[in-house]
This record gives sequence, C-alpha cells and structure tokens, in this order.
Amino acid sequence: MCSERDLETLHLEVTNRCNFECEVCIRRTWSAKRTDLNIDIYNKIAESAFPLLRRLVICGFGEPFANSNLVSILRTAKEKLPSESEVILTTNGSLLVPTISDKLVSRGLLSELSFSIDTVDAMKLSRIRKGARLQTILNNLKYVVNARNRSGNRMRIGVGVVVTTDNVGELPELMRHLAEKQVDYIMMTHVVPYSANISDRSLFTTLSRRSIEIIASSSEYEPLLRPDAAQEILAQASGTHDESGIGQAFRDLWNHLASQGYSANLPMLCNSQKKLEQVRHTEEGFAECSRIAREYDLDLRLPNVYSDAAKRVCPYMEKNALFIRSDGRVAPCTDFAYTHESYVNMHGKTVNELVFGDLMREKLMDIWMRKDYETFRYDRKKIVDNMPWCGDCPFSTLGCFFSKTNGRDCYGNEPSCSECLYSAGLSQCNL
Repeated sequence: MCSERDLETLHLEVTNRCNFECEVCIRRTWSAKRTDLNIDIYNKIAESAFPLLRRLVICGFGEPFANSNLVSILRTAKEKLPSESEVILTTNGSLLVPTISDKLVSRGLLSELSFSIDTVDAMKLSRIRKGARLQTILNNLKYVVNARNRSGNRMRIGVGVVVTTDNVGELPELMRHLAEKQVDYIMMTHVVPYSANISDRSLFTTLSRRSIEIIASSSEYEPLLRPDAAQEILAQASGTHDESGIGQAFRDLWNHLASQGYSANLPMLCNSQKKLEQVRHTEEGFAECSRIAREYDLDLRLPNVYSDAAKRVCPYMEKNALFIRSDGRVAPCTDFAYTHESYVNMHGKTVNELVFGDLMREKLMDIWMRKDYETFRYDRKKIVDNMPWCGDCPFSTLGCFFSKTNGRDCYGNEPSCSECLYSAGLSQCNL
C-alpha cells in the first residue's frame, strides 16, 4: 500500500499558455484550452502536499513567466516547502526581465533555473522557436547569472537543449558559448516526435543497441535484413511454407535475443540505415561535448542515442512524481497529460490523456492514494518486467493494432508505456 509519504515530487504546470510557437511543440497537435493554474487550487496543494515534498518542478507545456502570479507562487513554495526541498523552474528566457530576476535571487525563491536555448544562431533560433529573440534571451541569462554571483545565492543555472538535425553540428560551439556565460549545467534531450516530419529530424533510435550488435555479429542473420524478409517471416508465421529457410534463421535469432532479454525489429532496422549512421555521428558529437564539459567543469546531462529494452526506467517512478496540469487535473506524467498525436517506430499513434483526478473537486493526496493510481505506479516500478518495448518488435512497425494508441499493449497493460521515450532515456526533462 502507498502512503502520503511516498509522494516526493510535484511537476507543476502553472500555465499552458506560451509566447512562442516552437516547431516541435506538442501544442501543434492538441486542442487543450489555454489556462493558468487557479491560485486557490495552488494554495490548497501548498497546504496539504508541500510539507511532504523533496522537489517542486515548475514547467509544462507553457511558459511559466506568462502566469502573472508566478513570483507569488514561488514565494508560497518557499514558505510551505521543507527548507531542504528543491524548487526547479524551466523557462524559455524571454520574459525573465531584470526586475523579476532580482526578486528570484534576492528572496532565494529557486534552487535551480533552466533556460531553453537550442542554438546561438539567431535566425535559426527564431525559426525553430517562433517568437524567440536570441539576444534578449542571452541578455536575460547573463543578468540573472551576474545577479546570482553578486549575491552569493547558490541557485544553479542551466540550459536545456533539444537536439535535432537542425542543431547537432553546432553543439560544441553552443557548449563553449554557454560555458563562458557561467552556466552550471547543460541538459540535452532528443526531440519527442509529434509528427513524421519531426521524427525525420530526430537523432536517436528506439532499437536496442544490443539487438543491433547481435544481428551484426553473424553472417547467418544477413538474409534477415533484406527489405522483403519481414513479409516472408510474417507469411511463414501464418502457416505459409517457408522455402527460403528464412523462418528458421529468424527463430534462431529471436531465441538468441530472447535469452538476453531482447527481440528484433527487422523492418525498422532494414529501413533505418541512414538514421543509424546519423545516430553514430551524434554519439561522436556527444563525446566531444563531454570533453568540452570537462574542460569547463560543466555538469553535462546527455540522453541515450540507442534504447535498451532491458534498462528502461520511468523517471516519474524514480522521483515518486506526478504532473498537475494548469487546469488542475492530475496526470501521472507529461506524456499522458494531454491527448496528442505522436510518431514513433515508423508509425503514427494517438496518445490519449490519462487523468486520475481533478483538484477542483478532489484533494491531491486522495488522488495520489487512489487504488487505480497505486496499481498504475506499481506496474511501472518494474517496467522492464511488466511492459513490452515496441522499439524492438517488428509488429509495431508493421501496423500492430496495439501500437495505434496508448490504450493497451500486448501484455494487457491499460494504458501502455511500451513506446515511452523517457523510459528509454532518449528524451529527458528537468524532473
């Protein structure tokens, strides 16, 4: 059984309004009503839950500083949270004017502040993040860093970078530029693809590296990489006579992989040679970024470039966290917060929202302790054992019924987390 004490982290969306229109944002695929978090709801959360927390994370699918009550929200957090608790905020940096920075620093309202900056090419940034003015953001970053340094405040200041084909070649330059701005850390994440176009610009693979290595290790498996091999395998599985012997080769491979906890998505592997080459180059680029981070004594947080089906972890389970939408509804994570379209494993899907309660009518701790929510969390504590990984499954790429939505997977989980990029460490947030 869970208890109130199990809740450690609140991921709070204070608004889902934003002054930018980013190319890769979920906001392009949803129909959510724009709203700010009701201040009365927030105060009730602060009274009931804040004394239990280790971490309050303020970010979501809007720009926090678009909420005019943000400084008041932070002030209440400082009053109600335990003294050792962290308050982390992510911003696009455009609205963090000096007068607000002075309040954040002088009153010690934040433990960590993260700016979202993908490139130091002003024209490119204005295209990627429509509405962004690079110099304004960098000026605001410089001001808050200087204010922090003058005051002796221990607030950590960092930058979040969404890595795509648009900016991957500039990452070393971006690293050096930000290091000279005296940021403390840089967190890179792969883009979450909400469309096929965004997927084409991504630089990761949901294929497990170990599966790829095993398939490449023996010439016995080479026939399986022919473009028509997948259809032959499916035909053989449905009872058609296998004259080529490819079915036996596939069974041998499948058994070899299964003995190590993996499977083989041959259709995606056959069609991903260009992507895998990009992934290899990205890994080399990340190695260079790591070298620069050591040079400047920067904390660098890199995503994976390959998945690993046997090493998945739900970050919300790790941090005992939940997500509160700006309308007061409670979801288990950002991916399940709003209904939206997604594109993963070479197919589109609809991700339906999963809401466990509404703070307009219910208390937060009552929602946290609901039986169905407790069961949801229990199943994801051991996600490797309890949930499949579609990245390594050929059927996900060939039109599997279960991969059309997040409603159910082939293990019977409702809903499914079988294509969650966060569980594979491919996408990251400042949780």
